[in-house]
Parts: sequence; C-alpha cells; structure tokens
Amino acid sequence: MNKLFSNGCSFLTPRPKDGVETFVTKELANIYQCDLSNLAMGGRGNSRISFSTKVWFEQNDSANTFAVIGWSSQHRNDYVTNDGWKAGRIEGTDLTWRTWKTLDNVSFIKEQRGWDIETNATINFLDHVFDLQNYFTRKNIPYVMYNALPNNFDVPCRDSEVIRNAIDMKRFFNPMTSHYEFVLDKIIPVNIHNAPVSHIIVNQPIDQKRYDHLYEQWLNPNHNVWKDFVEEQKITIEQQNEIAPTQSKSDFIGYWFFTQRSDQRGVHIQLIGKHIPYRANTLLIIKSNQTFNITNTQGNMPSMFNCVVHFNQDQQFKIKELLSL
Repeated sequence: MNKLFSNGCSFLTPRPKDGVETFVTKELANIYQCDLSNLAMGGRGNSRISFSTKVWFEQNDSANTFAVIGWSSQHRNDYVTNDGWKAGRIEGTDLTWRTWKTLDNVSFIKEQRGWDIETNATINFLDHVFDLQNYFTRKNIPYVMYNALPNNFDVPCRDSEVIRNAIDMKRFFNPMTSHYEFVLDKIIPVNIHNAPVSHIIVNQPIDQKRYDHLYEQWLNPNHNVWKDFVEEQKITIEQQNEIAPTQSKSDFIGYWFFTQRSDQRGVHIQLIGKHIPYRANTLLIIKSNQTFNITNTQGNMPSMFNCVVHFNQDQQFKIKELLSL
C-alpha cells in the first residue's frame, strides 16, 4: 500500500487556531510513507462522509489505497444546499452541504408527536456503516473504521440488530468508544510549550447529552441534575447570567460557558492578547486574579450564561502542573 485515504469530521483535520498542525492519518502517512488524500472537514455528519467517500473512489484509482473512516456523531444530519455554501472547499465535488444537529433543536423535536429521535439516529448510523462496508468490500478496498465522536451500537429493535450483526467488527476499531472519549480520558498534565501559559481551554468538558440536560435546567439550579453533577465532580459553582471576572480565594478559577450549541455570535473573551470564542460547553480556566474583557463583533451584547467553577485542592494542583506556573 502506498496511498492512504481518510474521511471524517474535525478529528481528522489540523487545528491551526489551537496550535495543532497534524492529525491521525497525516501521522500514519508519514510513518508508512504513503500519499495522503484527506476529505475530512469539521462539523460534517455521516451522510456526507459516506457519500463523498464513494464519489471520491469512483473518480480515483483505488489500487494500493487503504481507507480510514472516522465516523462523526449520529446526531449530525447533513443536507444538500443550493446557495453555494463553502463551495470549492473539497476538490472534485460540486455539491455543497450544511449540517443540522438534532441536539440543537430539542424544543422543536419535542413538539413532533411520536418522533423517536434516538432510534432513528442509531438506525441511520448503522446503515451508513453497513453501506460503506459493502462498498469497500465490493471494490476490494482495505479499510478500517472508528468512531471519532460517540455513536450508539446498542440496537433498539430487531431490524437494526440484523444490520449491526452484519457489520464486520474486525474492521471497526474499538466500536464502544470514540476518539473524543479517548482524548478526555488521556489528558496528561504536561505543558507542551515548556513555558508558563496563561489559561486552559477545555472544549466539551462533559458529554453533550449531559450538558443539554444541565442547560435545560439552567433556571432551576436546585434540580437533581445540577445537584448530582456538583457532588460527582467535587466542585463548587456559581451561576451567572453575565460573565465577569470573579474573586476567589483559590489560585485558579473556571468559567464554563452555557448557550445553545448553534449559537455562533461573534462574542469573545479578550485575555492577554488572546480572543477566546464564547461557545457552548467550553470551560476557560485562568488564575483567579486575572482580568479579561468581553468583545462583540455583532452589535448588542447578548446574555452570557456561565458557571463560575471553584476547584478543590487536588484539582488546583493539577491545573498548576498544566500551566507550569
């Protein structure tokens, strides 16, 4: 094999804004000295991954090519657009797409009588895996698949069990976990900069389903979902409707941003020359005496729900190691 193909979401792309210039299949291509063709793009769903993969292989020579597929979340729903959205981003395709996220539209879905969203998402995911597996097999293309984001193999009905049992699990790496969960479990207190840094940003400190439950009960902080979370994490939190620097007796403090995950307003936390986007389920950790400003590129300042997080002593020590302060 001298060619490597990959497709997926942002877990198979570089993140230059975060200082990350490499990704899994780029490293594999370097190790095995392969030519890499990578179609992955941040935010895409599994329909787009499956369809664009088949289009690529129909237009290119598949001889000596090994395929790596990193499946996105089963709750991302792709649809084709006619407005030229991000046209030309992927060479060799003339379709443009957007992604509709199930969990960003919870209130709308609840209004639809009889909708079984979880079962629908699982069936669609299994069908994508089975379909692409059969395509690779028919074309004699060696491959491996894995979950970049969490997906569900727990089948809800007999029909989906038939499809799941037909999936070749020898070609699916660790199907019960994901790249995302691996990263969360393997966070190591090492400062790669070898010098003090001013802050830590944790994207998605908790899984999206639990975040959504907490967000739904924002106005009810005494609800069990909040009580159970605080007790489990061994932290103290204060809810704020507007973000502002908060005094603390501890060395470090956290600001955990709460908003709809579809919210893309141009609000940033300005911190020592850095502009940190105010995005849902993002935790900013800084020194407790550090100040910051809020900037907004789109007019009126919106409400900025957030939790001030006070860490225990063990957590403070780990944060200090990470910041190398």
